[in-house]
Amino acid sequence: MLSALRLDALLDIHGKEFQIPEFSLPVPAQRVRQGGGWRIEDSVFHRHSYLEFIPGPFMLEPDDVITMRLRARPGIDWSAKWTVARIGQLALSLQNPIVAAFSKGCMCPDFRR
Repeated sequence: MLSALRLDALLDIHGKEFQIPEFSLPVPAQRVRQGGGWRIEDSVFHRHSYLEFIPGPFMLEPDDVITMRLRARPGIDWSAKWTVARIGQLALSLQNPIVAAFSKGCMCPDFRR
C-alpha cells in the first residue's frame, strides 16, 4: 500500500542537489484522473472537462504501476521582485539538466485478509 509520495530534491548530472528559484520543495504527488466529453444543456452540446483528485492510500500489487502528478507552479509573475538579475538567475538554474529526482514514499504494510 502506498500512502504518500513526494518529490524532495532535484539532482544534476553529478548527483548533486540543486535548487530552482521560486520552486519550493517538497512537492507532494497526487493521483489525478482527467476526462471530458460532451453534455447537453438547454438542448445545446457543450464540451466539458474535469480533473478528479484521488486521495491515497493506493493498494498496489508487486508489479503495479500508477501515474502520479507532481506539480509546482513557479514562474515569473512580472511583479517588482523580478529584476533582470533575478530572471538571469532563474535562466541559469534552468540550464542545469535534471537527470534524477529524489522522492520519498510511505509504503505501509498490507493488512488485507
